Amino acid sequence: MMPKIKKLVKENIGFLLILSVSLLILLNYDARTLFINQLFRLGLFSPSTTERSIKTGDTAISETLFKDEKSNIVKLADLKGKVVFINFWATWCPPCIAEMPSIQKLFNETQGENITFLMVDIDGDHSKAKDFMLKKNYTLPVYSLASSISKDIYKGSTPTTVILDKSGQIIHHHVGLSNYGDKNFIDFITGAARN
Repeated sequence: MMPKIKKLVKENIGFLLILSVSLLILLNYDARTLFINQLFRLGLFSPSTTERSIKTGDTAISETLFKDEKSNIVKLADLKGKVVFINFWATWCPPCIAEMPSIQKLFNETQGENITFLMVDIDGDHSKAKDFMLKKNYTLPVYSLASSISKDIYKGSTPTTVILDKSGQIIHHHVGLSNYGDKNFIDFITGAARN
């Protein structure tokens, strides 16, 4: 019996290795995040920098409210004149976690520009989100929704990233994982801030 099992394993070692790695990635949160980060390094998931202005229901977007960890309310209408980077994320979302280093890089590289970052924790648990940011050494500002939100901005999928130009129009909308630390994307958003 034992020689048959050894022979079977020997003949299928490649398949067993692929199956083991696949299960590890599928079942282990940290392994999944590491795998996604490795795909970033290969150049996958770079966001489109083709500027496109989406005319939206201006009132619905500008009336959207966000709350910071100290319960201060930020209204999108009050941010006109600035480029606004909004990312909807959650601490339990592997793609959100995987793209976070690239958002931190974007945040660091655009300091001093006319850009406001709103990292919107969809669970609205400021203490959990802030603990996550501290643990990972991120300095990104955490917010939660404080009002209803237009479907032009967020339809419920995470991660979702939206960028508004200085007039409040959507110039970038992406659902899913992306590498925002990409040089082309950094140039795109800083260009929008300088126009």
